[in-house]
Amino acid sequence: MTGLSNGVAVEQSKPIPPDNAIVTLVKKKTLRIDFIRPTDDAKQQIGDIQPDDDPGPAENWVYRTSTTLKPRAAAPKMP
Repeated sequence: MTGLSNGVAVEQSKPIPPDNAIVTLVKKKTLRIDFIRPTDDAKQQIGDIQPDDDPGPAENWVYRTSTTLKPRAAAPKMP
């Protein structure tokens, strides 16, 4: 779930050849909730979906990354 927190982190890479693109990583704080459905499709019931607490808590705050490529602007030429 996003939108519950305003946590954001931004990172930029060094220029990447051939066009010197800079990769900008935008990481948004996101609540991750793991669920399981231990029943099958034939006998669905309202209580089928349950939090998956097996490896630890079902809810965790994580930073989810999205990537955008921005070409690097050319340096101005001196007269």
